[in-house]
Amino acid sequence: MRIVITGAKGQLGTDLSNEIKSKHPEDVVLGIDREDCDITNGEAVMKVIKDLKPDAIMHLAAYTAVDKAEADPLTCETINVEGTNHLLEAAKAVGAKFLYISTDYCFDGEKKTPYEVDDIKNPLSIYGQTKSDAEDYVAMYPHHFIVRLSWAFGIHGKNFPLTMLRLAQTHKEIRVVNDEIGSPTSTFDVSILLDEIIHSDKYGTYHATNEGYTTWFNYTKEIFRLAGITGVTVIPVTAKDYGAAAKRPENSRLSKASLDQAGFHRLPSWQDALKRYLDALRTVEPSLFPASKTIPEPAVSPAAIKADIITGANGFIGHAMTKKLLAEGHKVYAFVTDDASMKDLACDRLVILKGFFADYDRLFSEIHEPIDCLFHFAWKGVWGEAFKNYRDQLEDAAFAGDTLRNAIKIGCRKFILASSINTLETKKYFFEQDIKPRYTNIYGTAKLAAEMICKTLAYQEHIEFNCGLIAMAYGEGNFSKMVPNVFMTSLIKGVTPKLIEGKDLYDIIYIGDIVNAFYAMAEKGVNMKTYYVGHQELKTFKEWFSEIRDILKPGADIAFGAYPTDNHIDYEHIDIKELSRDTGYAASSDFAAGIKSTADWLKKNIERF
Repeated sequence: MRIVITGAKGQLGTDLSNEIKSKHPEDVVLGIDREDCDITNGEAVMKVIKDLKPDAIMHLAAYTAVDKAEADPLTCETINVEGTNHLLEAAKAVGAKFLYISTDYCFDGEKKTPYEVDDIKNPLSIYGQTKSDAEDYVAMYPHHFIVRLSWAFGIHGKNFPLTMLRLAQTHKEIRVVNDEIGSPTSTFDVSILLDEIIHSDKYGTYHATNEGYTTWFNYTKEIFRLAGITGVTVIPVTAKDYGAAAKRPENSRLSKASLDQAGFHRLPSWQDALKRYLDALRTVEPSLFPASKTIPEPAVSPAAIKADIITGANGFIGHAMTKKLLAEGHKVYAFVTDDASMKDLACDRLVILKGFFADYDRLFSEIHEPIDCLFHFAWKGVWGEAFKNYRDQLEDAAFAGDTLRNAIKIGCRKFILASSINTLETKKYFFEQDIKPRYTNIYGTAKLAAEMICKTLAYQEHIEFNCGLIAMAYGEGNFSKMVPNVFMTSLIKGVTPKLIEGKDLYDIIYIGDIVNAFYAMAEKGVNMKTYYVGHQELKTFKEWFSEIRDILKPGADIAFGAYPTDNHIDYEHIDIKELSRDTGYAASSDFAAGIKSTADWLKKNIERF
């Protein structure tokens, strides 16, 4: 099936695209967003849809600024009503199924029981009226699905739980409405249902929300309870006292009888969905959560648990990756040189195996169960003087090949190699005669050699393989003397940082995004591909570090140009967006929050720097 999804980059669109690709690899998912097609332009929409020739259109894109719509009703109507009509006419022209995402705001909320799908609509807001009007047009098309959601949240966008957690960082008291009731709804869970619906012919209207009901006030309290947030007082207020521009329905409870009648499964409870969301968010934005020494135990059966191997698990990225996999419910065999640094992650799904490269044959012999993925982070030197030691660097590359061979011996499904954007700098010199390579090119050469050794072995020995080229990393737990740490500690100590002039493009990425990228590779990475792991927003080196200065110490002097510029990453030889297209991954951490959290950690460990 060829499926067009509008709003494909939103929190629901991202989850839905990933779900369909995962469950139906034979399908062609065609995501379109504003830059691809302006849905308010009827001719443009018709051309795009006729060119794509989809079997189904899933229309998620909408004007959703509920309060802003009260002052700008024309824009809201143009997007939500006229835009939907344009897509609907195009669907008719190509004979495609049409699924439309609607909202609980179609109702006035005066009913005392949950709303059925055919109850009389009476929206209270401009936004609700436009969604209701669009529904009426969609309902006249025989091959339609209308799916109403409420209070949506997902890992790939802004939402209520994320807003509350961010407010908790700066507020001791938060006022929250307590006289509106509804169902918080996970975009991840809804995506599973939408996938089932679009692959059926059970046309009609459905309500799709997680089970159970709550108020915004109690919802907030549960968010803070599950997140471990204390010291913030949640104050219940009425909607009238809160004073939002748009009126919301007091009763947003939606009956799922239509799902039952069609034979579709209901979604899990909203509390269960919220817990899973917060567990995932904790790995993306750990600064929003209090420090915790325990890993929540997942509600999964032992038979469903995946087992993975992480080499270099006591390192900066390896430790964070171990934490991520444990939080996802995996069992982890952690290869370490220092087991003391893993005590904070201790649980019955973490197996510590101590040793380094020369010990790996023995460590692998202690594993007697199927391994889903091996993440190879171990490397003797990744900064400073270690870059110059070409013997150690080349030995690291050889050991990467040895590690892959061991993975093959125990029947590991996939091998993922951690590499560096320094390989892009090294590749640049393949195409230039007038070269001035710096010592980091020894490291880049060794990493490139490891990539090609492992990629060749993987292809010949039939094991899945991915390689991740990591941009400049920052985050809590990094004890290296890499540039972000040196720069931030200089600001903390009141010393003027000395840097290169910094006119070339650069990238910098937070540790939470790094581990999410490698997790995405393990789950959905295309075999034999090398992926770029970065923030995917290229700026000059000077822009990045000026922004860090403005976050931590506005106005502080920076000695740009104190050192000669001798590094030139060549982004022409990598597609920085490919990982996102293949897996749905996005670097979603808040840059300012990540920098502040890293700086706070550095202050606590300043004696190490």
